Amino acid sequence: MGSFVVSAFKVTVLTKLESIIQNQQEQLTLLRQIAASSMSTVDAAIVLDDVLPQRLNSIHELEELNASLATSDFRKKLVTILCC
Repeated sequence: MGSFVVSAFKVTVLTKLESIIQNQQEQLTLLRQIAASSMSTVDAAIVLDDVLPQRLNSIHELEELNASLATSDFRKKLVTILCC
């Protein structure tokens, strides 16, 4: 009788673990779909290297970047990259 209870308990635990794993796999699939859909809203051609091709090593380069932000297209690209 005792071994039957232990065996039934093991089956119950394994069944619940299998259910948890399936739920996690479904959630992971949904998260991947959400991530893919949010990435599709960002222009795939815009990458950080296109906007900032090199490191800023001086105050002068930082001031040039600041002046570039006046251009709405540049600012939009930079904000898009930084937000995502």
